[in-house]
Amino acid sequence: MSKVHALFERFADDFVCPLHLGGEARTHKPLRAAFLEHFSHGTPSDPVRAAALNDALLREMNRIAPVESLFVPDVGLSATWMALHNLFMLTDPKLDRALARGAMPKIAKEVEGLVAAIPQPQSRATVLSRHIAIERALGGQRRDTVVKNWAYTYRFYGRKPPANVTALPAVRFVKQQHSLKGFETLMAGVDEVPVAKLCDALISRSPFSEWVLAGERELTPAFGRAFLCAISDGGVRAGLVRTLVEQGLGPLRKTLGAALRKLSALDPGPQFLFVALLFVAELQLLEVIDERAGTQPPSEPDVGDEELYAAVLPAAYEHVRLGGHLAHRFSLEAADLSRVAERAQFLRHHAGEDAFQFANSLFERAQDFSLAS
Repeated sequence: MSKVHALFERFADDFVCPLHLGGEARTHKPLRAAFLEHFSHGTPSDPVRAAALNDALLREMNRIAPVESLFVPDVGLSATWMALHNLFMLTDPKLDRALARGAMPKIAKEVEGLVAAIPQPQSRATVLSRHIAIERALGGQRRDTVVKNWAYTYRFYGRKPPANVTALPAVRFVKQQHSLKGFETLMAGVDEVPVAKLCDALISRSPFSEWVLAGERELTPAFGRAFLCAISDGGVRAGLVRTLVEQGLGPLRKTLGAALRKLSALDPGPQFLFVALLFVAELQLLEVIDERAGTQPPSEPDVGDEELYAAVLPAAYEHVRLGGHLAHRFSLEAADLSRVAERAQFLRHHAGEDAFQFANSLFERAQDFSLAS
């Protein structure tokens, strides 16, 4: 077995599998971007563990949107896993020492190389698996332990105390204190390299994650082509719409309006514009008709970008009412349609006629990609 493959096996067993199957994920040596080709074709040698990993990924993906095809981790997911591993390494206090500190910029450089190697996702599975890996990692916590006895105090960061330190607790007056620190807190504690910035760069390669994490990490995502291609898949778009409405749009409404305004100025093409409008319209529709979401639309939009966001629903409703190209996308029961009509009238009044006409002009420029010749 080559040294690179042995490193892959340890990485898969100690980091990737616990990340998705549960347990303690551990880091070892920094992973070089040069290893990506080998790692992207590797699978855990234990077939049972490999099958369990795939089953876990499929289960998590299907929680967001149906994935019915066979799934094999692609180069983008492998690079995401490797970058996450190295980001965790950068938060290890063992590196924050005089003789080890010089390794940190080198590890950060490898993260940059891995992020740059992540391609635009090409399928529903590649979009969702990438998001799940990031979501699981950012939700992780490091367990730190302080051990005190009659003579000494020991600190173990993310590692279990060795048996000799905790032996004979009654005789040596051994006491243990445990604390958990989330990944966000760990990143904030690193000064040598910009770990949080590297993490944001990784998130930007996951179109689904960037919008889900926008409020939490103060990101300003845009309607780039990679994102619009990803949400042109109806399952991905529906999963993202549900996720965003369930967690509450809040300030994201203004971000959505700004993204739509910028996209309009870039003149991306009628099909890309249509996907963006469809996404925004579906967000507002779900806010109105799905009481299970537990969120309420704002009573009155703010000025500027949030006005444009708000004007999308009345403009969409007008196109549906007049039998425009959006009509076949929305099939609502009479009661829901009535509520949408009422909400559209309310938003048109509060957003203002200028915002409504701007949104209306966007629908006139857009072209449904499913109807393109």
